Amino acid sequence: MDYSMSPPPYEASSYFPLQIGMRPSSPPGVPFHAYHVSLPSGPPPGLVRVERPAPSPICRLTNSEISLFGDIALYFDHPYDLNGHPVVVDLTCTICADCTLEMPANESALRPGLGPDPVVESMVEPLAVLPCGHMFGSRCLDTWLSSKDVSGEVPTCPQCRFELYHPARNCGHYLAPKQYSPQLSRSDQIPWTIPEGGSVPGECEACVRAQTDYQIERLEELLFPQVGFENYRSDDDERLVQGARLMFARNVEIMRHEVRERTLRW
Repeated sequence: MDYSMSPPPYEASSYFPLQIGMRPSSPPGVPFHAYHVSLPSGPPPGLVRVERPAPSPICRLTNSEISLFGDIALYFDHPYDLNGHPVVVDLTCTICADCTLEMPANESALRPGLGPDPVVESMVEPLAVLPCGHMFGSRCLDTWLSSKDVSGEVPTCPQCRFELYHPARNCGHYLAPKQYSPQLSRSDQIPWTIPEGGSVPGECEACVRAQTDYQIERLEELLFPQVGFENYRSDDDERLVQGARLMFARNVEIMRHEVRERTLRW
C-alpha cells in the first residue's frame, strides 16, 4: 500500500487529557516551541482565524421593480426574499416623484449600531392605495382628486385612469382611496386590490347600510305591528311582546357590529 499520503504520526500526549504537572501539548503537526512562542504575538500557527461573517446583502425594492400594492404586501409579514436576504421597500410617490412613501421598517436590514437611513420627516408621505392596486402619497393623491373635482372631471387613478366610482347601475357614489399605516395590520386597513383578486362592490357602504336599515324596519313592522293596549289579552302578553321587541333590537345591533368588524371593502 502507498502510505505517502498518510498523515504524520502525532505525539501520544496530544491524544490524552492533561495530567497534573504536565505541560499543555501543542496542536497536532505544530512544534511545541513554535506554538508557545507565538501565543503572545498572535494566533498559534496551524490554527484558522475565525472571521466575523459578512452581513447579508439587502434586497432594496424601488419604483423600477414595484408598481402595485400587492407586490409589496407580500413582504409585510415576512420581510425576506427567496434567498433569505432582508427586503427594504424604498418607493417614492409617482405623482410628485419626490416624497418617500411610508413603509414598515425592516429591523433585520439595519446596520449594527446604526439606525435606518436618515430621511427628512417632511418628505415622507403616508401611503394611499386605490382598488386598481396603484399607490401614491396621500397628500399628493388628495390634491390630484381635488383638481379633478374642481374641473368637473371623473376622479381617476393618476396612473391607469381607473374610475373611482361604484358602478353607476347601482349607487354610483365616489370610491375613496384607503390609507395604509405601517403600525397596523394590512388586513385591518386595505381590502384585496383588483390585481390580487379583489373587486369593487356595486354599492358603497353608506348605501348598503341604508338598505339594511330599511329591511330591518320592514321586518320589525311585520313581527311587531303597532297595536293598542286594548288588543292585548293581558298585561303578561304586553310584557312578552315588549321583551321580544327589545331582544330583537339588541340582536340587530350585535349583528351590525359584527358585520362592520368582519367586512373590509372598498
